[in-house]
Amino acid sequence: MITAGRTPFENRAIYICIDGIGTYGELMGRLASVYLPEPVRFHTAGELMHIADGLLDEIGTAPRYEERRNFPSIGPPAHSRKEPGRAPRSIHFEEGARATFEVQVYFRRNATWQGEARWIEQGEHEMFRSVMELLHMMSDAVTLGSELPKLAAN
Repeated sequence: MITAGRTPFENRAIYICIDGIGTYGELMGRLASVYLPEPVRFHTAGELMHIADGLLDEIGTAPRYEERRNFPSIGPPAHSRKEPGRAPRSIHFEEGARATFEVQVYFRRNATWQGEARWIEQGEHEMFRSVMELLHMMSDAVTLGSELPKLAAN
């Protein structure tokens, strides 16, 4: 069981709980945040990034440096920045069956994320320069790191 939301630093975190790997190697699990009433399930990496990016827009952490683009036939994208409508609160949630990551997104530049990820079970952390790099780190941790002994969660 993980408890979050006790410090301002935890209020910026997105918790990614990996419960399984799909047929084509897709990460599946839950996304938790102190701004969500309960963890949200995802079944693909794309779904995970869509949910997390929308949450970052809504709460205003790591604002976008560029506006999103659309194809001309669709028209300009709807302005995604919303006024914060949720207050942070303490949350409790179960770790991922395969792995749990605390992700801090510091910047959203060049249409991607930059930040830091902490693998909770192993107590390791690493900076990432893009969403793709973050996804590779998490996927490798889940598939290659499954043979490592788990440490006690902090």
